[in-house]
Amino acid sequence: MKETDLVKSIERQLQYHANDVMAWRQNTGGAKFKKKGGGEYFVRFGFQGISDIIGLIAPHGRFVGIECKVGKNKMTEQQLLFGYGILKRGGIFIEARQPEDWKEIFNFDSDKWFKIVTEQMQKQGIVI
Repeated sequence: MKETDLVKSIERQLQYHANDVMAWRQNTGGAKFKKKGGGEYFVRFGFQGISDIIGLIAPHGRFVGIECKVGKNKMTEQQLLFGYGILKRGGIFIEARQPEDWKEIFNFDSDKWFKIVTEQMQKQGIVI
């Protein structure tokens, strides 16, 4: 399974829980556009490290970030820092490796995920 397939699978499943979760795919990147008078300009959208899927969970609109990874792929420094920022501010952040992993947002264990993220940061030499 590719990461894009995992993201799509989780997005489809989240649609069935629209009363509990409002979530969407957060794309990042950039594009070149032509100017009317000639030349080009570049527009960047999103920012590095933002989770693949972000959203809000009922009943109080708690922020959710879901980073999707498959195989041996690891979160980048920017992704870990984004997840750390979510967790430090009381949000929900998980790394999904299987299509059903997203369900963990309903029984979220912040201590567990804070430990996972900080251990991965330490392994990569990321200092806060």
